[in-house]
Amino acid sequence: MDIDKKAVGIRIANIRDLQNKTLEEFGNMIDGATKSNVSKWEKGDVLPNRRRLKRIAEIGETSVSELLYGPFENFARNYIERLTYDKEWAEALRFTDEKRQIIIPKALEQVLKKGLAKHFYDFGEFDAVRKSLFDEMSKAAWRIDTETEFTNLGALNLISLDISEMMKHLEEYQDNGVDNDVYSDIEKIIENAHEDLSSLYEKYKDRLKK
Repeated sequence: MDIDKKAVGIRIANIRDLQNKTLEEFGNMIDGATKSNVSKWEKGDVLPNRRRLKRIAEIGETSVSELLYGPFENFARNYIERLTYDKEWAEALRFTDEKRQIIIPKALEQVLKKGLAKHFYDFGEFDAVRKSLFDEMSKAAWRIDTETEFTNLGALNLISLDISEMMKHLEEYQDNGVDNDVYSDIEKIIENAHEDLSSLYEKYKDRLKK
């Protein structure tokens, strides 16, 4: 991933300002770095080495990842947005500008709520971060396509899909030797579940507005 050295420099300068230290004093806190070293970092001319980055992050009470790439929320939002413009996924998931405007904040909301990607981000495990962000983007797109978003209606629609999938899978078992009596009893359970679910659509119809 590309690192914006100027942005890193600004973050280092902010940390130094919060410490109320001169360039020389701050350098002394960072493994004996010189005043010139700190000046070059803050100007974005060069990056500190890994050891010094870790020390600066400790002083600033942040992570090396946030020092290099900025706040996690900004990183996550930008990465999810880039995913929606990836040619392969844009075509596969039928993204439009309107759909992107819905998916990006919904996926980000789940990312921040679950906290797993942030955990990986803080430890610099970026392969795991990217996978987590991709998974939440994909799930958000799937929920929109299947009308199973986090609403009352979405919850019922999700169970309806699951019941339909259960029936499809059960048919495979009948085709591959499961006893008719066993098949019939399981089928009745699924049919009863479908009837119960149908009654919930009626029971909560006033609460099922999208």
